[in-house]
Amino acid sequence: ITMKHKGTHLAIEGLIKDAANGPWPWSELSRLRFDQSRVKADQATALLGRIVACRAWRLPLCEMNVHAFVELGRHFESLEEVDLGLTESVDSHMVQDILESCPRLLTFRGPKVDARDIVNGGPWVCRSLRSMKLLFDVAVQASAGTSLQSATPAASSSSSPKVAAITVISSSSSSPSSSSPSSSSPSSSSSSSSASSSSSVSSSSSSSSSSSTAESSTANTLPVEVGRQVLQRIGALAALEELDVGSDSGFVDGVPFTLEGGLDALGALRHLSVLRFARTEQHIGRPDLSWMLDTWSQLKVIDGVLDQDDVEQSKSMADSLKLEKNSDVLFSNRG
Repeated sequence: ITMKHKGTHLAIEGLIKDAANGPWPWSELSRLRFDQSRVKADQATALLGRIVACRAWRLPLCEMNVHAFVELGRHFESLEEVDLGLTESVDSHMVQDILESCPRLLTFRGPKVDARDIVNGGPWVCRSLRSMKLLFDVAVQASAGTSLQSATPAASSSSSPKVAAITVISSSSSSPSSSSPSSSSPSSSSSSSSASSSSSVSSSSSSSSSSSTAESSTANTLPVEVGRQVLQRIGALAALEELDVGSDSGFVDGVPFTLEGGLDALGALRHLSVLRFARTEQHIGRPDLSWMLDTWSQLKVIDGVLDQDDVEQSKSMADSLKLEKNSDVLFSNRG
């Protein structure tokens, strides 16, 4: 059963009441689409808890907290469509969990995410994804957030394919080296020699310094390298037909679509027909655009300013290449 509504909130309110009270009359319900309805996190928790196997969760204005996301995680194996694109309560770690845990996903729409949080996560498993709208901000530092790990705890005997556990990631947490068994173990003896103690302190200090240096290096990774890693992730989604990494409001340092920035990682996207990067920083030159037109034979739309430094020149370049390659690609210069 699919339930959708684009107007009033009456339909979703009825579902919420059914989820909160008494028997659940919608045992076959698997798809929800309410584009304009605001759903609170506790209401989402109740709804997701009642649905047996959710295939479509398209509630872009739905709030997400830890409890609601745990319930969403119960459906990761069955989800085909997810739209959480208009809520600020969805963070980068939640987005990464969805992409690395939903093998059947066909359509995904999410909010702006910190690109470093994405590339630091596990590989994406949604290899059948056809449409993705997700704004990657490559200029910001990796953020703290809440991550749902889809793993069965050792103490649990549940046969459920997905048991959600919450891991809170704090930006102020200690480095891995400081929490290792050797670092946390007690001193071998209170009567050890001062020379040994001095050596231990020196070693610990050196290890801490190395760890801090490594963390600093990771945190300060150049945006172009982060963008390259994002493109490598996207390039693995060979079924992708529509890719939107643009901004709906405000200007963002997004993924750079240049050969120097790693554009050739998208060479496997043979079905790509729509590429959108509106309101993101781009400096796409003639070789880059030529590569796109030669590689993506199904391409129909490129939406976004090709080069912010020279908008008029980029328009002329696009017109020239269209004639040269007899291309019917539509260029929309939203900036």
